[in-house]
Amino acid sequence: MDLKVIGFLLILFLVNKILILAPAFWATKQHLAGMGALDSLKFLLFNNFFKWDSGWYARIAEQGYDPKSSAFFPLYPFLIAMVRQLLDVTSATAGVLVSNVAFFLMLYVVYHLIRIDYEERDTRRILWLFCLYPTSYYFSAVYTESLYLLLMALTLYCIRIGNWAGAGISGFVTSITRNTGVFLTIPYALEYFKIRTWGDILPFLRRGFGNLGQANPGRKRWKGFLWVFVIPLSFFLYMGYLGCRFGDPFAFSHAQAQFGRGFLNPFATIVQGYQMLVNHLTAQPLNWLWMYFFTEFFFVTLTLVVLLVTVRKLRLSYWVIILYAFLIPLTAPATGRVVDYFVSYSRYSLVIFPLYLGIYELVKGNRLFYYATNLVFAVLLVILVYNWSLDRWVA
Repeated sequence: MDLKVIGFLLILFLVNKILILAPAFWATKQHLAGMGALDSLKFLLFNNFFKWDSGWYARIAEQGYDPKSSAFFPLYPFLIAMVRQLLDVTSATAGVLVSNVAFFLMLYVVYHLIRIDYEERDTRRILWLFCLYPTSYYFSAVYTESLYLLLMALTLYCIRIGNWAGAGISGFVTSITRNTGVFLTIPYALEYFKIRTWGDILPFLRRGFGNLGQANPGRKRWKGFLWVFVIPLSFFLYMGYLGCRFGDPFAFSHAQAQFGRGFLNPFATIVQGYQMLVNHLTAQPLNWLWMYFFTEFFFVTLTLVVLLVTVRKLRLSYWVIILYAFLIPLTAPATGRVVDYFVSYSRYSLVIFPLYLGIYELVKGNRLFYYATNLVFAVLLVILVYNWSLDRWVA
């Protein structure tokens, strides 16, 4: 284990902590005024990062599932319940501990994943984008972001080094953390059959399915590829559980309506969402709601730019991850009492690992652009944490 790498990752971790605790303290200083130093620190580290969906994970950990809570996949609340029992702490404390441990481990795995393709200096620069990303405070909150990205990165790392069994097992665990984990089957298949660029697709099709085994010399045909079917297995097991428990294997999907979400073609979501954002940003006064819609505009536009500019720069499997991770949330916009086409996308984008590579590809040729990007990220991070700490809906 390289101690220099561990030291660098600790710096990233601590810088992120400082950037989220400072605005949190400023936002809640009146609330903290009557507390002692220890209680104030406990509030800032734990209670302040237990909001919104956090309550659902705690509820599942303490009481189990009901049809509405089935929208939240089980690994994260299971870990909360386990830590809660082992350490005799509250669900909020257990969740923050799980998230922060996963956050640091994620940085370690992501570092080694990036190093497959990039030199040391570039790897460190990309990791700064992780650390400063405007919604990176979710890595410390009672949400699945840090755990999901840890498991996703571990799956991709196993795929990249050709450890197909490891990829299947880690993908299995990823799919029981969040429903989008099942789509790791796509990069698995692309990498297994050595489809690394758009130009590899036609030769692959010409070879025909009878020669699939030739993609991995020295292995029996299909031997390595069979592990891909392990990835979605946990997803179907969860569906089986829901079918037995509630008589509805799709309860996790049907529950979305109870959260005010409906179904819409993602391309229609983009068009209607941009129309709403532009109308609001050009007609409404500068306040928190204006800032909220601006951040939605920022993150959606950032992802679209990365998709368009890096279509032939990124590894195909990575580009496809950005594409499906972008489109899937847009199929379920908020269309109930509150209309919000890009609801929570700023948070969803946080766990799109290849997105950071795409952002770096956009700015790496100009140091000024790179540092300006980090500065914009850091400023937005501080603003969002400040408003999060005031109990304003962020993502």
